[in-house]
Amino acid sequence: MLGVAGCTGSEGASSTSSSATSSTAASPEATTSVSDGTSSSVPLAASAIEALVRPIVDPEVCESFAAIEGEFGGQIVDPDGSPRTFFARPSEQPVPILILATPTDGPAGGFAFIQRFFDGDDLPTNAASVIVGETEFLVRALDNGNGEVGWMLEDGSQGYLRSRGLGHDELVEIVSALSPRSSDAIVPGFDYRQPADSELEVMVDQLNTDPVTGTHASSGCRVAATGDVYSISLFSGAELFQYASVIDRPPPLAVGYRGDTVIIVAGPDTPGAPRVDDIVNADADTWQRLRSGG
Repeated sequence: MLGVAGCTGSEGASSTSSSATSSTAASPEATTSVSDGTSSSVPLAASAIEALVRPIVDPEVCESFAAIEGEFGGQIVDPDGSPRTFFARPSEQPVPILILATPTDGPAGGFAFIQRFFDGDDLPTNAASVIVGETEFLVRALDNGNGEVGWMLEDGSQGYLRSRGLGHDELVEIVSALSPRSSDAIVPGFDYRQPADSELEVMVDQLNTDPVTGTHASSGCRVAATGDVYSISLFSGAELFQYASVIDRPPPLAVGYRGDTVIIVAGPDTPGAPRVDDIVNADADTWQRLRSGG
């Protein structure tokens, strides 16, 4: 899970996200338990999210049994307290992060999460080689909606892109529009020249060591007919935290987004599985009971 130094909440700093940090989340091939490995991402209706702060599923669809919530402020950190690096790729140097997405869809639409590493050497395998100018990009676009690109830069640093909902040609277009900044820049990542036919814009441009702030709330529920368990997570605030919560994990079942809030539904895609439209706001008494263990 994502941890944030300075997090407050009943679950503590190490549980501020339902994002996985295991090897399953590190690999772009990771999927949910959906048989074909796909997931759906849909915008959340305005009426459904304007006052949504205690997310649960309609009890007629899925019976809630637990909930957590909290606030966070500070660096995103790994369990050992070190600054967080994503996709289980370690680095002892600050890592610049550039996130490209459409402002309307945000984390619920297609987006690219781009990093630049100044140490290590971990290029994608089983990837297509694409030459742009004098640079070789190793590109993979997978059936589960994930994608990745890795490439070496002239100074020995390495670019790495992980994506959701983007195809091979879109990935090539993105990396072709990137130019590395000086290594002594405040954020020594990449400049992005937005192509005329692309709706992707810069949403995040920062270091992994920069502080973030926001709130989160999650609940768990069980579908009576199948016994399947689902997690419903809400993140408001720092965009880095929101995008990382969607992508640094096996693909979620569904994602909804509006304003500065993202909703993630995780669990198997079986009959009766809850969807974004099934999420409602728990009353204060119900939420407190769920936070106390049901």
